[in-house]
Amino acid sequence: MANNLSKNIKNGLLSSYYLNVIPSNTPAFAQNRYNKYHDETNAFYDTYAKYASNVFDAEMQGLNYADFYAWRKVRIRSSAVINPSTGENLSDNWQKILILDKTVDMIPLGAYVKFGGSTWIVYNPDNVAATAGTAIVVRCNTTYNTLDYYGNIVKTPMHYAKGTILASSPYYMQYDATIDGYQHIVMQYNENTKHVGNNTRIILGSSAFGFYGVSNFALEFTDDETSNHVIRADLRLQETLKTDDTVNHIADAGSFSFNLNLGGANTMHEGDTQKLTVQAQRNGEFIESTEEYPLSYTWASSDENVATVDENGVVTAVSDGNCVISCVLDQNTQETAKFSIVIEARESNNYVDFVSSAPENVRVLDSFSLEAKYFENGVATDNAITYTVEAENEDSLSFTQSSNILYVQTWASSETPVTITASYDGYSESVSFTILGY
Repeated sequence: MANNLSKNIKNGLLSSYYLNVIPSNTPAFAQNRYNKYHDETNAFYDTYAKYASNVFDAEMQGLNYADFYAWRKVRIRSSAVINPSTGENLSDNWQKILILDKTVDMIPLGAYVKFGGSTWIVYNPDNVAATAGTAIVVRCNTTYNTLDYYGNIVKTPMHYAKGTILASSPYYMQYDATIDGYQHIVMQYNENTKHVGNNTRIILGSSAFGFYGVSNFALEFTDDETSNHVIRADLRLQETLKTDDTVNHIADAGSFSFNLNLGGANTMHEGDTQKLTVQAQRNGEFIESTEEYPLSYTWASSDENVATVDENGVVTAVSDGNCVISCVLDQNTQETAKFSIVIEARESNNYVDFVSSAPENVRVLDSFSLEAKYFENGVATDNAITYTVEAENEDSLSFTQSSNILYVQTWASSETPVTITASYDGYSESVSFTILGY
């Protein structure tokens, strides 16, 4: 009786159309599959998979459909791919993989897999009626190198294969002597490659190529536009340009620039503090930190016995001497700026000094404020400061004063620096800056 009940329960589970007893990584809209022998298949899988020798520890994307580009460690089996037309093995560049994890029955198109010392891209997944994650993958045998927003080198794994140029091709006469000049490629569609289109340039080795026939719209699921994760295209040989970097294999790298400029007073006295300003320029345009593209910096002093600098760029003069303040862009540590400062001993305990720093460079239509104070016996006072401005073109800026704060508005560029002097009772201090045009 008990045996019959157990048998009936088992048969009921196996014949249930909708029941899926094993967790799956397949998105909900693709789970309405009838896997009649799902349990038996997995039982076979458990019994014999442990005897396989072609097993790799791997890392893979795409196993969490909600976060396609996240990596996950998995164990896979890999085997040669047979050409169905000829019955011959394809080259080692092609492999069929099986994920040794019963919860994975979907490997999406365009996912990257790392195993065997290489990165592979899912070229032909089996996601319609599979009970385990299987796919044909192709080895990425080169990379598409580009620069990110900050100028870092980004390498996207890519597979290329030599193309065959037909005599009827309009490019036949141009490339008939250089068959290597025509390549088929496949790579992942992601944040670093979404800009790729026809005529996008690429450097492979010491040669330049252009993308043609770009296909970047293949969907894994028809009604899900975010399921596009692969780019296929042809490459055709082009001439290299002076702006190409054939060492790092980046097309038009010479057209990119990222610069940091530091502003502040080059001379300070013992005990003074000032905050250095940073201006970042990308491809000649001034940029600000944003949520999408943040800018942050790491500061350092060449001699902390002369001057120190904190994490916000505030410099404190310690003793007389020379030092260099360095500013490094956190998002690309190759981008740095240096600022030389001379620390002088004070001749008197009475002096005028700026308590806010002036930028080294400002732009037309910029505005900023300065404040100076008179120090008596080293203590700041509220005595009224007088400001004078020396500029080659008086119309290049205007200013107003409120208490000891001077508000400056720029109107036109100036080839020579503008000097602002703060004075009180024979004591004075000056700062200079340049007004840059657009």
